[in-house]
Amino acid sequence: MKIKILSGCALLVVLLFFGSLFAQQTLSPPLKHEKTVYVSPEHHVYLPSHTMPLYLKLSTSADDSAPSHLLYSEKSYKDAAKAGKPVMALPFFMENEGKHSVIHPSAKFWKEKGTNPEALLEPDRIFYIYVDESSPVSKRFITDAPKIKDGQITIYGEPVSIRMESSDNNSGVKETYYSINGAPFSPYSAALTIDKEGAYNLRYYAVDHVGNAEKAITYLFDLDLTPPTTNHTVKNIHKGDILSPRAYLELTSTDNRSGVQKLSYAFDAGTEKTYSGKAVPTALLSDGDHTFSYYARDKVK
Repeated sequence: MKIKILSGCALLVVLLFFGSLFAQQTLSPPLKHEKTVYVSPEHHVYLPSHTMPLYLKLSTSADDSAPSHLLYSEKSYKDAAKAGKPVMALPFFMENEGKHSVIHPSAKFWKEKGTNPEALLEPDRIFYIYVDESSPVSKRFITDAPKIKDGQITIYGEPVSIRMESSDNNSGVKETYYSINGAPFSPYSAALTIDKEGAYNLRYYAVDHVGNAEKAITYLFDLDLTPPTTNHTVKNIHKGDILSPRAYLELTSTDNRSGVQKLSYAFDAGTEKTYSGKAVPTALLSDGDHTFSYYARDKVK
C-alpha cells in the first residue's frame, strides 16, 4: 500500500505575540497642556478652574486698544486703610464648575419689583462665564475582523482600521493625540491603518480648549497574518511512503500567534475529519496509491 502525503496550510491568521515586546517598550509620556482661558467662536468665555482668580475691568470701548480701568471692591479700600498700605484689587472666584453669570440689575425693575428675578435676567444686563474642569472622553472604533481575546490582548486575523472619536460637553475638544508602540504622541487626524503583523500598544487621549487632558487610554492588540505549520509522522511498519496496514499517522500543528483552533485531514477525496490527537490508522485502506491531505486553521481564521 503506497501513500502519498500532501500537506495543506490553514487560512490566513492575523495574530502577534506581544508579551516580550510590550515588556521592553519605553513609553513616551503624554504631552503637557497649559491650562488657559478660552473664548469660543460664539464668544463664550471658558475658565479651566473655579479657583482661577478673576478681576473686573471697565472700558468705554470694545476696541482692544482702548483704556480699561480696574475695579476695586470696598474691602480692598478698607484693608488698605487698615494696614496703611496702597489699595490692591482683590480677586473673586466662581463657586464650582458650570455656567455662571455677572449681572447688572435693571434700576427700574429693581425699584419697582425689588429683588424679583425679572429685574436680574434682562438679556442685555447678564454676562455668562463658563467653568470647565472636566476632561474630554475618547472612544475607539475598529473595523470588523476575525479576533479572539487573550487576557488583556485582542488578536486580529486581518488588517484593521482604527478610528477615534473624542467629545467634550464644555469648551469642546481641541485635539486628540495617539502613540503606537512607545512613539511620541502625535495629533490624530484620520483613521489608522494597521496592516503589518506584530504586537501593538496603542495609547490615545484628548485635550479640550482650556487644557483639560484626558488620562491616556491604552489598547493592546496583535495582528496575526501567518497560518499555522503542520507536520506528519509515520509510525510503525513502513518504508518511505510504502506503509503496511499496521502503520499509522500522527499530526502536529503549531501556531505562534493566536494558536491552532482545528486540525483537519482526509484520505483521497474522502470526508474531511477533525484530528483529535490520536493516531490515524491505515488498516482500512485498500492496497494501492492513496493521498493523505491535512491542514490547520488558527483561532483568527
